[in-house]
Amino acid sequence: MIRLDFLSSQKEFGVAVGSVLFAIFGAILLLALDVALPFTSAYADVGPAYLIYASFFCVLLLSYFLSLFFVSGSSNRNGRNGLPSGLLQVVHISLLVSVLAIFSLFIDRVFYRGIDFSVNNFVEIRDALNATSDGSVSSVFSFFGNLFQFSYFFALVSVFFYRDFLGWKRFLFYLFVICMCVFVGSYLLGGRAIIAVFILTLLTVLVARVIAGFSSFKIFLKARFLLLCGALVVLFLFVFIYVFYMRSSVGGDGSLEYLNKFLLHLHGVSLLPSQLCGGEFLCDVKNYFYLTVLYCTHIFWVLAENVSYSPLEAGGDPVFGAVLNILSRLFQLEVGEYRFSGLFNSMPGSLYYSWGLWGVWIGAGVIGCFLALAVFFLRFYKSFFSVLFFYFFYMVLLVSPVLSVLNVVSFVFLMFCLCFYFLVLRIFYST
Repeated sequence: MIRLDFLSSQKEFGVAVGSVLFAIFGAILLLALDVALPFTSAYADVGPAYLIYASFFCVLLLSYFLSLFFVSGSSNRNGRNGLPSGLLQVVHISLLVSVLAIFSLFIDRVFYRGIDFSVNNFVEIRDALNATSDGSVSSVFSFFGNLFQFSYFFALVSVFFYRDFLGWKRFLFYLFVICMCVFVGSYLLGGRAIIAVFILTLLTVLVARVIAGFSSFKIFLKARFLLLCGALVVLFLFVFIYVFYMRSSVGGDGSLEYLNKFLLHLHGVSLLPSQLCGGEFLCDVKNYFYLTVLYCTHIFWVLAENVSYSPLEAGGDPVFGAVLNILSRLFQLEVGEYRFSGLFNSMPGSLYYSWGLWGVWIGAGVIGCFLALAVFFLRFYKSFFSVLFFYFFYMVLLVSPVLSVLNVVSFVFLMFCLCFYFLVLRIFYST
């Protein structure tokens, strides 16, 4: 029987619309920034890329709302509102395994790969990891550490989604352990990707709580939340500006020289006259700010170049790149050479690279349909499986303006951990 009552009330409609606004706002912001910045693609016209990018999100929204209107099943609100049986025990296990896995990574980095964390900064750590990586597993400590270091994300999703059923002391203890795992793990990896995934996960869980009826979108309009978001944006910009400053310093370049090198790497060109900063602080900050923004907006240049110079045989797969990369290490698979390796490629750009314009539209329709199903099940059933189901597809949506989330290695391991501990919960603690 077809049910049309999911969007029958203003509240349900507000939940359905609000849940997709964050990603759509991010997509619009990226496009506006690329138009406003004095940089563009060095090899292709970006106009067609803008149209393909916009069409992806239009089709996704159309598919999302049509799927919500025609989703089938009972809409009786019989979901469970308490903690799932055994959830806290599995949370404790996941945190313990995370600590052991991160310690295993430390042993691998120090004793098997010769990295001195007391001397090297995070840029040098990242360079050393890249230099000592040959595509194989360096030790059993590396295998265990990489496979289970993100176990704390199970605790993160569980603790924040069900925080109404936890005491504040217990909640703050979990949060402290999780944050320590995030920062220590990020330092060992010498990168920032996991911090970004951590922040997006928090946002996803907050939206999940609203959809499940545990909270309201009004929380996003409160002064404290807006101030917190503003502080996080400033901190985010500061961290990236500092990272680019450190990278340019390690290479012995000034801000303008590093900006030009980075533009060359991104296949871009500046529309501004070259002018050295001459030691001016604000000029250097401006160049590093440009670097921070270009780190994301160059996805339009990649798509534009892909449209103008479509390869006859596209090697690699930017949609499932991280999955294929892991499988190729385990089973020695040949995945081909990806043309834009080292660059971000948005979800529409990745779909276009692999399957052309029809692939963009069909992919958008599939994502919109499954996201609608995830919202429906989470709203009415509130099971922990529906939380994980929603988490996956909402992360696909959130990250899609910049890249395919399945092309992020850390996210693939993260999803493995979430599924693993969910199975532990179901097999050993289900009632």
